[in-house]
Amino acid sequence: MRFLDKAIFAKPNHQLSPHSEKMLVDYEVFAISRYKDNTQKPYYMNQELAKVKVDTYLLLGDKDLLFPYQKSIENAKKHIKQLKDIKIFQNVGHGIETYPHAMQYIGERIKEVS
Repeated sequence: MRFLDKAIFAKPNHQLSPHSEKMLVDYEVFAISRYKDNTQKPYYMNQELAKVKVDTYLLLGDKDLLFPYQKSIENAKKHIKQLKDIKIFQNVGHGIETYPHAMQYIGERIKEVS
């Protein structure tokens, strides 16, 4: 829970229900206990990002310890030609896909292009 609170969530703005948090902790313990990391570090997907040909919106949390938002912005601007917007959410950590304001932002972008 300490890792999730420090690296993923930025409470109180970015949190799950107690039941969901417990399920996430149980999953993390399960996954980490069986995971073998063979990835190259650091990995910012330069060549892969250059292949992106669709409109792209970059959503970031300013408290993301796993992928610092400044480096992500720099990398996206350099490699993603169809980068349409960058949105930085304040006091939000790594799992931005659970942050309600990020979901609202995505919904608004979808409505704009529909």
